[in-house]
Amino acid sequence: GVELTVGKMVGSTGLQLKSDPGVPLVYVGFALCLVTSIMSLWPYRQVWAIQEDEALLLIGGKTNRDQVGFEDAMDVMLYTMK
Repeated sequence: GVELTVGKMVGSTGLQLKSDPGVPLVYVGFALCLVTSIMSLWPYRQVWAIQEDEALLLIGGKTNRDQVGFEDAMDVMLYTMK
């Protein structure tokens, strides 16, 4: 076969130190994505009322979750206003 001889041993760890300036930007983007994902799960309801004149009151609203429950709550609210 082939004979190999080691002429000199050099100490080395194989670790490299480097700096990547884009890493904090990636972390901020991930954090924003995580926060907005959690916020999309948070239910909300909005109700609007506009009085056109003394005899006409327009009421509307919207929600992102539980639309049937929102309709029931609106019905109860409108019934108590009569």
